[in-house]
Amino acid sequence: MTVLLPWPLSRLLPSEQSISAVVTPSNAVEHVGGRAGSVSSLLRYYEQPGVAPPSSRVAPSEQQNALGFAGFTVGHVFRFGALVASKTTEVSLAVLSHHIWGPRRKSWGVHMTILSSLMRNVGQHSSLIDIATIRMLINLGGLVPLPPDALVTPVTFRVRKRNLRGILAACDALEDSSRELSCEWIVNKRLWQRLQGEWKAMHSPHAEYEPPPVRKHHKDRVIIYLHGGAYYLFSAATHRGITVPLSRFADARVFAVDYRLAPETRFPGPLHDAVSAYFRLIDDLHIPPENITVAGDSAGGGLALALLMYLRDNHYPLPSGAILMSPWVDLTRSCDSWESNEPYDVISFPPSGDHLDPVACYLGPHMERYLTHPYASPLFGDFRGLPPLLIQAEILESQRAVGQLKLQAQGLEEGQHALAELEEEMTSKMGKRYRLGWEKWVKDEEERERAIREAAGGQLAVVPAVSIYSEEEEEEEAVSGANKGKRKASEEDVSDLLALYVDIPSDPEALRQACEALREDVGRYRKRRKEVFDEFVRFQAEAGTSGRMNEYRRLISAGCGGIPPSEVDATLGMLLESLESEEPSSSSVAWSSGMGQRPVSTI
Repeated sequence: MTVLLPWPLSRLLPSEQSISAVVTPSNAVEHVGGRAGSVSSLLRYYEQPGVAPPSSRVAPSEQQNALGFAGFTVGHVFRFGALVASKTTEVSLAVLSHHIWGPRRKSWGVHMTILSSLMRNVGQHSSLIDIATIRMLINLGGLVPLPPDALVTPVTFRVRKRNLRGILAACDALEDSSRELSCEWIVNKRLWQRLQGEWKAMHSPHAEYEPPPVRKHHKDRVIIYLHGGAYYLFSAATHRGITVPLSRFADARVFAVDYRLAPETRFPGPLHDAVSAYFRLIDDLHIPPENITVAGDSAGGGLALALLMYLRDNHYPLPSGAILMSPWVDLTRSCDSWESNEPYDVISFPPSGDHLDPVACYLGPHMERYLTHPYASPLFGDFRGLPPLLIQAEILESQRAVGQLKLQAQGLEEGQHALAELEEEMTSKMGKRYRLGWEKWVKDEEERERAIREAAGGQLAVVPAVSIYSEEEEEEEAVSGANKGKRKASEEDVSDLLALYVDIPSDPEALRQACEALREDVGRYRKRRKEVFDEFVRFQAEAGTSGRMNEYRRLISAGCGGIPPSEVDATLGMLLESLESEEPSSSSVAWSSGMGQRPVSTI
């Protein structure tokens, strides 16, 4: 019944979302309300690019409507009037509900309530306006006066050929240094005054000049900012409300890029502009990559992640990290938060194939080819080898969760590789004797050397066999047939002991320093091994592989004839053999008969 009542009257009755979970399209995977279960079930669909997930809300073969906005007519006036009247009523009811029942979300103020009411379902009226008109209205936001503590300097630079590799090779070959790319330098006044003071002190003819360390004047951080706007709206000027506070709180200069917009420029044109801006900083302005952070919101966040993947895949220097604010990293819109957050978010998506459909505008006629390409939809890419990422999301929460889960899973694999490499390195350093027990070997060898010296008059020489073990121990080992490490030869082989003394310094001070260096090496490798092992355990816990083991045991127990969960581990091999040798329908019977008479539970 609540679906028949418009909000806010629907607040009087329980909403459908409180009764049942929001359901994705009919071809979607099982939905559980945005929890980790749905994310983990979706994860397998993002492992290999090229195939859209079953829950995709975008048809790769769908073509964009070529007609779109046909211009203003008399009918548009009446439709505009109806839309204005409808939105006026909706906003009035929203404000009334805000003061009576409270905001729809606890963190909302009245301004957010008004904005949400204005933007809700506005995408369904796309036939009343075109992209050019939207851009004209939006660009008026760039006329807002700047905060008093901010300095903005618009700049342009010529895009030259840089012999780029990979997918951008064709775009790079077309550049002849005639095209200009517009950007903005944003800096807060406090940082500007400090930088200006350092420059004046360094170039003052009256002050004693001391050569600064290498690149000291580029020590300050620089943030490359890629604005959002569904790839066809907004600019660096419209996002000063983000870039100015970002410069102030990060104490960094912000380099905001006005990349080319769709539909005039299709994919991968915006990525080419982002890469060109990055190389402008590191090649032309000589800013070290480790001083650069990439940031972006919405479509700009997805473009920032695509920039990192392109740089990694083509072996270019990577920046120090990235800040992704509500990144749009899945053009298929297959995650469930597009529906679960729709009543609260200000994003209103136009119908697929519409002239304002951002996916169709961005990919154009090559939608089927590029829809799941990692540089267009980074959620389908490989997250290994990327710098640290800070991700924040609202309606794109499921995309963020899937991306975080991929990071954890791939980080777990990286932790395993790192642990294996560390163990291999320690094995090469310490040899077989360390793996068998370093402390025990040292103690045994000291006893052996002492016995040999006593038998040889204080010298290391070939002497009759000397054992550090008692006769009873030797007899016991001989009976068991495992006489390991006991020398029964007529003469003692001391070549390994002599080899140990070859490089030992004779000077007491040098000997002490060598021992200290050896202790430090051993301590460092032990500490590093512990850190990697702790990191491996943490990755395992975050990926959820440890906390769910009891649930998996219970599931196996219930499906195999009521085997107690505590005995699942001990009988797992028998279960696998049974599954391989029997038909699936008879596996439970074979399992029960193999384990003896046990009560069989029914599910």
